[in-house]
Amino acid sequence: YQAGDIQGMAGPRLDFVPAELMAPGEISFTSDPQLGKAVITANSWQEMCDRAALYFTVRKPKIMGPSSTYAQTMYNLFTNAEFRAGKIASNETFKKIDIPVFPT
Repeated sequence: YQAGDIQGMAGPRLDFVPAELMAPGEISFTSDPQLGKAVITANSWQEMCDRAALYFTVRKPKIMGPSSTYAQTMYNLFTNAEFRAGKIASNETFKKIDIPVFPT
């Protein structure tokens, strides 16, 4: 298996995302996976979850080589009813959500 190479971001800009950063380069299995960042503005937790779900649906990293399941995993997190209700602790998120085996 070879890691993909991030070229940038694809998809439409969203008015509720005033800042975004995606570090280009090889996806590393040993480095911090949270090198990409987006500031999502909202008036409530529910609105933030809705906007995050939309963001991870329409904005995706452009990757040369094998794709990532990160965006789908984040979509699954922000649309999870227990997470949205505040019933999942941050250290439990990946035990409670569906992590896809293959990119969608």
